[in-house]
Amino acid sequence: MFDGWTSGALHFVVVYGLFAEDRTLHQVLLALSPAEHGQGADAHIELIDAILDVYEKNSAMILFIVADDCATNQAIATRLGVPLVGCASHRFNLAVCRFLEAYQPLINQVQALCVQLRYPNNAAELARHTKYKPLKANATRWSSTYIMLARYVKICDAIKMVSAVEELLPRPSTHRQIVQLVNNLEALDSVCVKLQSEDRNLGNVRLLFDAVMAKYPTTSHHLDSSARIVHSPVFESAVVKLLSDRTLTAEEEEAVARFALPAPLPSKTPEKVDFATETLR
Repeated sequence: MFDGWTSGALHFVVVYGLFAEDRTLHQVLLALSPAEHGQGADAHIELIDAILDVYEKNSAMILFIVADDCATNQAIATRLGVPLVGCASHRFNLAVCRFLEAYQPLINQVQALCVQLRYPNNAAELARHTKYKPLKANATRWSSTYIMLARYVKICDAIKMVSAVEELLPRPSTHRQIVQLVNNLEALDSVCVKLQSEDRNLGNVRLLFDAVMAKYPTTSHHLDSSARIVHSPVFESAVVKLLSDRTLTAEEEEAVARFALPAPLPSKTPEKVDFATETLR
């Protein structure tokens, strides 16, 4: 499992090793390293090989990888010949951003209003009517859009008291649309929180994604089980079926064959003991 982030001119990669021992999952930090040779698939594979070599392991031991569903990570999985379990939160965020595209005019209107309300004179007037301040959305995070809109709804009555922004106030019909959008984003935010829980599995993710698609069809572009963003749809389908005790197709069985555990040894016939011995145990 790995992820990366950029700080200034440096790009860093963190790599974890996931393995099961005695049917218990272990997650071990293997390395936190700068990506000195680029951010492409080959550079990442070279870095992973170097990290594994420190532990006297090799890439042939990798059975799957967990990472964002970006093109680079998909290329890494393809070249290693293993399935990619994409980050559900990353995929969900892309789906919500696509969902919000239809509401961009509403969002822009509230953003413009909030910018004006943050100017000193307007902010001072608003502060006379509410202790809450207007917020601005961050273009890179849909959650900040939700927070901005929710704050607008919370203080809309106080905003009406600021005469300098009167012309920027949404019309009643527009305001109702914003309120409805906030309700929708509240539901979507609850899904976002659930996806980040430690005990989530692919079966839970599939249930949540199916429920979101049923309510918000535009999200299917990213959330559908066969969406283009999914690198290993057959593998994911097989895991979901195994978690719910459903029958696998031949293709799905092949996709998870490498993960099959040996059949447990037959249990020994318990020794017959007398009543007194059993009582004293």
